[in-house]
Amino acid sequence: MRQPRTAWTLFAMATLVGLLSVPSALAGPWTKEAGQVYVKLAQGVFSSASGTDATGMRMTPASMNMAPADIDDISYLGTTSSVYFEVGVLDARSGALQVVGYLPYILAGNTFGPGLTPCPNCQFIQSSLGDATVGLQYTPPLDPGIPYAARVEVKLPLYELGVEGPLGHEFPAPGDGQLDVTAWLGAGGSVSGTPLYFFAEVGYRHRTETFLGTVPDDDRTYGDGFVFSSQIGYTFFDRLLLAANVGGILSFDNDVGVNKSSVSAGPSMYLILWDGWALEASFDPVIYNNDDGSPGTGLGLGVSYKN
Repeated sequence: MRQPRTAWTLFAMATLVGLLSVPSALAGPWTKEAGQVYVKLAQGVFSSASGTDATGMRMTPASMNMAPADIDDISYLGTTSSVYFEVGVLDARSGALQVVGYLPYILAGNTFGPGLTPCPNCQFIQSSLGDATVGLQYTPPLDPGIPYAARVEVKLPLYELGVEGPLGHEFPAPGDGQLDVTAWLGAGGSVSGTPLYFFAEVGYRHRTETFLGTVPDDDRTYGDGFVFSSQIGYTFFDRLLLAANVGGILSFDNDVGVNKSSVSAGPSMYLILWDGWALEASFDPVIYNNDDGSPGTGLGLGVSYKN
């Protein structure tokens, strides 16, 4: 539905003030054993000077029938409320195995500037569940001297693409709407005698044309991609962990408007409060994106628990 600019601005300000968690999940190579858990409640914000339409495609002058200068007057703001968890189900003698899950709820809107048609000074806002993730991570009962793991994740879209009505195309989509399967390999470690640690994960994402709901009528195809994630951190006073993060996806196919490539980099914080509870924070500006990706900035705070 369309909303007045003032209402959307006030909502965005309230969300920024009331952040409770970080939107992104980062498992790392430390696989939990049976009975160990990590749970994080999440609320994040992502803002971009580039909108996406109701089918998940990035808005371009051609897709919107606009002049190149006009398309710059469309912006995007999205909030994500989510829960992320890791639960260990096997002990290390058999090889540590954990289940990974992520369930997001998205409220997002495209804002059109005062000189744009068909609706100047309008926000096209919608809310729905987003792309859930389920996965398994395994560390074999072998000890090479460093933490390591393999993980397989499946992305499950929990929404319908498209919005009915003459202006339905202007609403943002929660995602691309199809199944993805990603395989990861990761390893990490620490510097002996110091509170410095690091890890890196690399993987392959297979993007399918299998849709759980509405199937787009534009015969789109999704290209696979290389994914990566890394972190280096330092612990102060056995309680405060400050880290630097780099991660993203590089698509092997940039010919169609749904094959996004992007890289983000920024700091994060993990502050132990008491008895397994912690406060988390992150700042994730996009430092690279291709023509199909969206430039922007993500940020958030988090509350998590682990035993």
